[in-house]
Amino acid sequence: MDSKIKQVIPSLELKIGRRGQKESKPFSYFDLIDTLKHPGCPVCNLLVQKSDRYLNSIFSEMLLNPETQQAFRERRGLCAQHSARAAEYIGGSLEIAMLYAVGLEEVVKALTADAPNGSSGWLQNLTTRNQTALEQHLAPTGSCAVCSYVTECEDRYITTLGKYICDRKLEKAFEASEGLCLPHFRIAFRELNDHSAREKLITIQKSIWAELKKDLDSFISKSNYLHQHEIDEREGDSWRRVMRIAGKNGIFGPDRF
Repeated sequence: MDSKIKQVIPSLELKIGRRGQKESKPFSYFDLIDTLKHPGCPVCNLLVQKSDRYLNSIFSEMLLNPETQQAFRERRGLCAQHSARAAEYIGGSLEIAMLYAVGLEEVVKALTADAPNGSSGWLQNLTTRNQTALEQHLAPTGSCAVCSYVTECEDRYITTLGKYICDRKLEKAFEASEGLCLPHFRIAFRELNDHSAREKLITIQKSIWAELKKDLDSFISKSNYLHQHEIDEREGDSWRRVMRIAGKNGIFGPDRF
C-alpha cells in the first residue's frame, strides 16, 4: 500500500469515528422529533404512549412478577388516574382483579391487625394512639408503579430536549410545534443547566405562546356576527390549543408531585 495512503487512513478513521459519535443520538431524540409534529406538548404525548405500554406490560407479562405484586401491595394498587386508565385502556378484568386483590389484601390486614381475637366491637374502643397507628397501616408505603415509570421517562425526555435543543433539526421541529405545556416548560427550565440551551428554550417557547396569544385575541375580537366569517383556521382553533397548556390528562398523577 502506498505510504501516503497509509498516512491518510488514520486521520480518516479518526474523522469518521468523530462524525459517528456526533451523529449517534438516543432514541428519545428521534421520539421527540416525531412527536413534535403532532398537536400538544410532545413530552405529554410521549408519556401517555409510554404509560399505556407500561400498563399493558403490567397486566400481561409482568402480572406474576414478584416485584410487580410487591409494588401493588405497597401502593394498594395504582393511583386514581392510572387505575382509571387501566380500566379504560387495558380492559383485562381478570388481570386487574388479580393484581388489585394483592393491594386490597394489605388494606384488609391493616383493618384487622389490632383487633383483639377478632372482636367485632374493637373499633368502638379505639384510642387516639391506636387510631393514628391504623391510619399509618392503611397509608401506602410505596408510589404508583406507573407514576414512577412515567417520571423516569419524563426525566429522559427533558434531558434529551435540553441537550439537543440547539441541534438544528430538533430546533426547527420545536419552532414549528405547539411547544411544551406549562408544567413541562417549568420542569425543563428548572432542570436545564446549560445557559445557551435554557436561552433557546425560552426564546422558542415565548414565540410560540406569543403567536397563540395573537390568535386568541383575534378570535375574541372577531367573535361577533359582523366578523365571525373572518376567523381563520388557526384563530378558530386557538381556544383548544390554549387549554393544552395545562398538560395532557393522565400525566400528572397524585404520586408525581
